[in-house]
Amino acid sequence: MDIDKLDKAVSTNLNQIDKLGTDLIGVFQRLTLFALAIATGFAAFAEFKDIYLKGYATIQDLLLLFIFLEISAMVGIYFNTKRMPVRFILYVAIAAMTRYLADVVSSHGDAMDILLGSGVILLLSLAVLVVKFSSRYPPGDE
Repeated sequence: MDIDKLDKAVSTNLNQIDKLGTDLIGVFQRLTLFALAIATGFAAFAEFKDIYLKGYATIQDLLLLFIFLEISAMVGIYFNTKRMPVRFILYVAIAAMTRYLADVVSSHGDAMDILLGSGVILLLSLAVLVVKFSSRYPPGDE
């Protein structure tokens, strides 16, 4: 009998420790995402200020604002659904590579850099398709 009571007590304590760990990780995630949202807002504000001071916006400026928009959308989706949208991360990567390519082209960069950057965008686009179509088939439905 004593072994059963001890086993039950240990099991209860482990469940409490697991719950505490899960709660702490959840709090950390929420605080980090909230900080990310604030930092994204500050960065977007600074970019708008730079555009205003320049008097015009370049394609790189607009793509950077698009990246900020995607990051804020990712944070919003996570807060609403508790799921991290992988496709949005890929969209951010595509926008970042497009921004990079616009910079390389505008500075008359090396053709190989343009070709490799375009290949990366193609691979990221294919990854978006894979993620999109694989979401139709949840795990366990083999």
